[in-house]
Amino acid sequence: MANGYSTQALAAWGTTPPQMVDGGVTNAERRTTTAVITGASLVSQGVGAIGDTILVGKLPMGSQFVDIQFQSDTVLTGATLAWGYGTTQLPASIVSSTTFGSQAAPAANTLYTLRPVAQRVAGQLTADQFVFITISGAALPSSFNLEIAINYQMAN
Repeated sequence: MANGYSTQALAAWGTTPPQMVDGGVTNAERRTTTAVITGASLVSQGVGAIGDTILVGKLPMGSQFVDIQFQSDTVLTGATLAWGYGTTQLPASIVSSTTFGSQAAPAANTLYTLRPVAQRVAGQLTADQFVFITISGAALPSSFNLEIAINYQMAN
């Protein structure tokens, strides 16, 4: 019977002599950035239509993405929230950046988690990454509350 190693274990104990483990992955601290988006706030900014982009937060350089969790107190009927990240906070630049995934017509009071494997195994970020939502399908309602948690890990 053959034995194998996880990527992290192979780097540490699968070599002779054993190497140092990556502190940003093994024994790393999990951190959370939270954000709240309200319909009233978006209305006052003139944002919420199809194609609009909302800057949510930032993943710092050296961190490794874990997941994004979000829920709304209102059904976002017809709207799709597409999540992504990019190295600049200017909407024209981040719209075409890497995506975490999307959720069509999120139900009220339902916790959604986006945890794409490709971003998990990509390793630590080499630059700050701004996290955003792009709206498609239908405009957002003028009255709702959306709470967001962006989870990542970093070396102590």
